Amino acid sequence: MRAAWLLGIAIASALATAAVLISLAVPGDTFGDTVPPLDSEPLPPRDIVTIDVRAGESAQSIGEKLEKTRVVRSSRQFESLAALLGYADQLQAGTYDFEPGLSALQVLERIYGGVTSPRIVTIPEGRRLEEVAAILAANGVVGEAEFFAALEEPANWSGTLAADRPLGVSLEGYLFPATYTFSLRATGGEVVRQMLERLDQAFPPDRLFQLSRQGQSVHEVLTLASIVERETLVAEERALISSVFSNRLGAGIRLESDVTVQYAISEIPGSIDRFGYWKTALTLDDLAFPSPYNTYVNTGLPPGPIANPGDASIAAAIDPPPSNLFFFVARGDGSHVFAETFDEHLRNAREFLGLGDQVPIGEVGEEGPDGAEAERAP
Repeated sequence: MRAAWLLGIAIASALATAAVLISLAVPGDTFGDTVPPLDSEPLPPRDIVTIDVRAGESAQSIGEKLEKTRVVRSSRQFESLAALLGYADQLQAGTYDFEPGLSALQVLERIYGGVTSPRIVTIPEGRRLEEVAAILAANGVVGEAEFFAALEEPANWSGTLAADRPLGVSLEGYLFPATYTFSLRATGGEVVRQMLERLDQAFPPDRLFQLSRQGQSVHEVLTLASIVERETLVAEERALISSVFSNRLGAGIRLESDVTVQYAISEIPGSIDRFGYWKTALTLDDLAFPSPYNTYVNTGLPPGPIANPGDASIAAAIDPPPSNLFFFVARGDGSHVFAETFDEHLRNAREFLGLGDQVPIGEVGEEGPDGAEAERAP
């Protein structure tokens, strides 16, 4: 008899819990709009609601805010749900955006997971400002025109590392590539600011101290890191690429990096329409294009970054491994073969590019440590 009674209680409890959870899937109501306990009217229409959740704030207090702003129907039921799922003491602080049509379970899951907005966008490494703008616009974050206007507004970079960049240089390289959660209400200025502040996090005090000790500026590091980022698709090669360029800089040899030419020639009217932002088949005319960003015609680093580098490339630019490497040539599979001497580089070029006695156009580098140059392929 007692066993049957306990079984009945267990079954009743399970059925009640299942009914609660099923009804939670309906948008707009903590326990569901289809069978609300007292009120059958739907929640009134509303716009996006922004709620601040404080650290340690109770489920009851959060629920009251949600009910007041018509995100959920009942704060009491929201609190009960949090207790039922074991979330009550694990709700994350933050400023949350809630669009219309969410169920109470979806609202609770967002706060439990710390997902402050459904607008989550990944900005990959090595993209130009124009490419970043296109990604943001495609994901509904901010329009391209508003984004570019925000890049020109000093208030958006005030107090960040970007404020110390040389005069006349854009924010290219300073918009840190990462996965962002953008507010549904974000303006262009807020988006730019968020990305600049994320870059600041990549330069903690110990890293800044190291740069000071090495005589490097953040701008110089970002410039070199952007070239490293664009030069290779193989993560393990970043350090070696950086070592080659650091050695060439130290020896006063031109970097002769294809990717700087790609960036430079995008200034040519019609080039982007014809070849995209990163033209692959460079010509002799391209390599000779007069631009401060063209490292085939200028010694040293270009005036600024050519793309927005990630943390791995930044680290490689700060700490290149010691080596005697001065050259590299593409293998044809996305990786490179490296060389210390010009003769070794020529052998690598002949083996991997099949150019006989000629040096391939656009490979680092035609100029050796002794300043000698070889004949280029036509």
